[in-house]
Amino acid sequence: MFCRALPNRTQEASIQSKESCREIRYNIPFYYDGLQMFCGISPNSTGGKQRFIYTAQGQYDISCTTFSPDGRVFQIDYAGKAVENSGTAIGVRVKDGIVFGVEKLILSKMLEPSANRRIHSLDRTIGLTYAGMTADARQLVNKGRSEAKNYRGFYYSTIPTRVLNERLSLFVQAYTLYGHVRPFGCSIIIGAWEDDGPQLYTIDPSGISYGYYGTAVGKAKQAAKGELEKLKLSEMTAREAVKEIARM
Repeated sequence: MFCRALPNRTQEASIQSKESCREIRYNIPFYYDGLQMFCGISPNSTGGKQRFIYTAQGQYDISCTTFSPDGRVFQIDYAGKAVENSGTAIGVRVKDGIVFGVEKLILSKMLEPSANRRIHSLDRTIGLTYAGMTADARQLVNKGRSEAKNYRGFYYSTIPTRVLNERLSLFVQAYTLYGHVRPFGCSIIIGAWEDDGPQLYTIDPSGISYGYYGTAVGKAKQAAKGELEKLKLSEMTAREAVKEIARM
């Protein structure tokens, strides 16, 4: 973490580990541009003293096992930023099925169109799409397929979407509890067709999940949700929903 000092008072320095933070003495809190900061003095290698300016947030974002004084876990917030920086993914639940739509950013003309697909199948009637880090999402896709396969092998039927959603939510949430792992940098949308109709769920990097009629994750999720709220999804067909998502 690099910290810049105030002009004419200290020099630019860096705090590279927890050990160096423990050596800081005489912490003096103050506010700079609305951000709480601290001024500290630490002994250097030559026996003298070195002044530091560092933020209060830096004390709590090293591990996902540490809460900040206002009750936040910064590592989970950073995972949410990774989701917001990716292409948008949309899922809608209509009267005859589930429709997914994704924004795929082509970063190079040499990229094959079929590479890094963002819509995957977990079982015969269950699909998943995501926004965020592709490598992290692949792990959740593999986990979902494994859960669906194990359930079918034991019960000889398709796993209920509610059960799959709960299991994946617990799996994602477990990665926010231990210091030797980090949260998943992706949000996923799970959709499926069941005997009582279509089902749609979203799981965030914190492990929390909700059921939706229509939802969006990614860079332009707020704009997409605003457009979805204008639609009468319960009266639309899948063919009509495809056209509306493509328009967004």
